[in-house]
Parts: sequence; C-alpha cells; structure tokens
Amino acid sequence: MKVYISCNGLGLGHVGRSLAYANKLRDRGDEVVFASWGPAVKFAKGEGYRCYRLPAVDWYDRDDGSLDFFRTVLYSPLILYRMLKLLKEERQIIEKEAPSVVVSDSNFGHIAAKKLGIPSIFLTHQITFRQGGKLLDKIFGFLHKSNFLKADKICINDLKYPDNIYSLSVLENEKAICVGPLIRVNPGIQQKKNKKKMCFILVSGPKQSPYAFEKEILGVEDELHGMEDWEFVIKTPSEIEGKGNIRYVRWLDSVHEYLCKCDVFVSRSGYSTVCDALAYARKSIFIPQINQREQEIIADYLDKKQMAVALEQGEMKKLPGLIKESYENTKMQEKLDEFSSLIGKNKGAENIIRVIDDLK
Repeated sequence: MKVYISCNGLGLGHVGRSLAYANKLRDRGDEVVFASWGPAVKFAKGEGYRCYRLPAVDWYDRDDGSLDFFRTVLYSPLILYRMLKLLKEERQIIEKEAPSVVVSDSNFGHIAAKKLGIPSIFLTHQITFRQGGKLLDKIFGFLHKSNFLKADKICINDLKYPDNIYSLSVLENEKAICVGPLIRVNPGIQQKKNKKKMCFILVSGPKQSPYAFEKEILGVEDELHGMEDWEFVIKTPSEIEGKGNIRYVRWLDSVHEYLCKCDVFVSRSGYSTVCDALAYARKSIFIPQINQREQEIIADYLDKKQMAVALEQGEMKKLPGLIKESYENTKMQEKLDEFSSLIGKNKGAENIIRVIDDLK
C-alpha cells in the first residue's frame, strides 16, 4: 500500500505528528510519500522519506512573533493565488504517485484526492476558530468546515470530550473519529540521572516567533544563571555561547530525550508540543505566541485544569519563579501522571492506521 501525506508546512508540528503513524506504516512494509513546504520538507527527508516541495501558503507576522492579521487579510489575494497553485501542483503529484490513500494534515491534499477518486483523510485538532472576531470567525469556520468535510474521514488527534486537550477539537459528524494524540516517540521507561534539577526550554515556532521568544529568554538569562541548583538546556534558533549552568543548542537529534530528563519544561503552546509534554507527564510552562489564539486557548485551558502554567511573553520576568513553583507543585504532577496514562491507552498512531486500512 502507498500512503500520500500532505502536511501543512507552518512549523514542524504537522509533519512531526504525521511521522508518528508514517513510521509505523513504513515499518510494516508500506510506502509513504510526503508533501509540504518550508522546514517540514527537510525534516521529512531527514527521516528518510521522499517529500515533494509545495508552494507555501503562509501568513504575515510582526517582529514580536505575533500574527499580523491585517496584513494577512490585505494580502489574501496573493495567499489565494498560492493556494490555487498548491492545489494544481498537488493534484499532479497525487496523479503521478497514485496512492491508495491520501492523508491531509491541515492541508489540501484531500481536495485533489476527491477529484481523482482516491480515498482521503483530513487530520486536524482544530475544528473551528477564535481569531478575528465573531464575524470573521464564522466566515473562517464555515470555509474550514467546507474544506475538511470533502474528505472521506476526519481524524481528530485529540481525546474525546471531556478529556480533550484543546477545547475546540469537538466535532459531531458521522465522518469524524477521535484517534487520540499522535506521539512520535512514546515515553517508555523514563530514568532521570541529573545531579541538578533540570529545566528544558524549547524555543521554536514558525517565522519570527522563535527569535522573539529567544530575545525574551536572554532577557532573564542572569536570573536563570543565578539558580545554581538548576541546569538549563535551551534550544534556540541562534548560535549563543553558554553561561555556567546554561547550555544553548541550535539543534537536537531528539527533543524527546530531554523531555525524559527534565524536571520542568518551557515552550510555546503549539498543539503537538503540548501533546508530547502531557504524554511525558512533564510539568510545563507554556508561553503562547502573541496573538495566536489557538496557542492562547490551549495554554489557558491547561492552566485552568492545573496541568500546566500559562505565561504571557511580555511577563517573562516571572519565569524563574514559576520554574521553582512548578517543580514544587505535587498536585500538578498527580494530574499529569493520570492524564499521561490516559494518552497511553489511546494509541493515536495505531488508531489512524486502522482508519487508513479501512479506506484502502
């Protein structure tokens, strides 16, 4: 069987979670082909897959990493042109590859698949939007649903309500299936061997977001350096010289290795990263990208459930204190251990493969 995976290229979250089931398909002898844009192409190729480069369908952002909604709407004709170009190119690729099933991870591969009579799946955790106000949210929500309902199945990579990780991942439709979170590297047996308490800070995201985040982290570097009983590993987009108990790295072979080791995890609240942190039962401080409502909703939702701490980017001075408080929070750890067990029982990769097998 050949499976074609069309991934949204904004950041690495979409391609990363798709690898969770792609690797299992490959291990059992199936052929998997990817298509995406941006850094996701290099990521998929680095995992040994053929990956087509698609035209980028992008947004506009500001220097602080926030979404520039006005410019994005202003340049929407250009974005629409790129989308139409993507649809044309992807149809040609799918026609050439002739896969048994197409999986579209928040992208448009399922549209070409429908026209070619190939079974398709739309993979998402975001069913509706909370971004531009009530009217625009309704418009975007309608367009989004009109798009994904063209697929034969909609796989929601979240737990069923009321255990869902993202509050807007609920859809009542005969095509919809909750497959559970997609965890690329399962936790397994975790062994911590650190002499010091360890905090892992993952500075990531699309476009300007990681650089804005990096700048804020450097603004509290002295305070982190002063926490002598702590060790900090900080993944940054820039080359930065370490300082005592702080080690900066531009590339990590395995982020999951440090999730195993750390006592406290700090990152953006991108959905895939959050799912990993919850699966590993890590006490986390989530710092949403400014004006990125999805990340803000996720961070606030988990904060209210007492399974993480939400921190605004502009309040980074609070970070050192929150790291210490999180470490001491035994109630949070109890909730995380329970929720991690729930994720472990809902094997997302195996569930979506079952849907693929039923469609082929």
